[in-house]
Amino acid sequence: MNTYARFQRSLITGFEINAQPQVRSLWADLIELGEATDPCARRALVKQARHRVRALGRAARATNCRDVLAVSEALDRSLAAVPCAKATGDRVSFGGLSQTMNKLAEAVYGVRGSTSVFGRACQSAELALVESDAD
Repeated sequence: MNTYARFQRSLITGFEINAQPQVRSLWADLIELGEATDPCARRALVKQARHRVRALGRAARATNCRDVLAVSEALDRSLAAVPCAKATGDRVSFGGLSQTMNKLAEAVYGVRGSTSVFGRACQSAELALVESDAD
């Protein structure tokens, strides 16, 4: 194996290891966002979630993980469209964000194909997330 291939492999391995906590943090941000009623809290949560998803997207670009990059860009666009100035008492629709987040989690967990470093092959990304939080 040449030097470049070893370097690329180490980048992908690092991406896999570091992406899992990032995905969990994004889920937590989106759950909080779905429940937030205060416009200031919404703005802060959207900013934080977009920061996380952009970091994940940059790492995906560096490791040439195109599926993760494409879905992270879609999630970033969806987050940009979240209304932050609604009246108190309104909640953000979580359905579309949740679907996009599921796609992102599946793309992250599928970086190496059917098996990943996380040992969660053949399971849905959501189930893998719940199991990892329960550990």
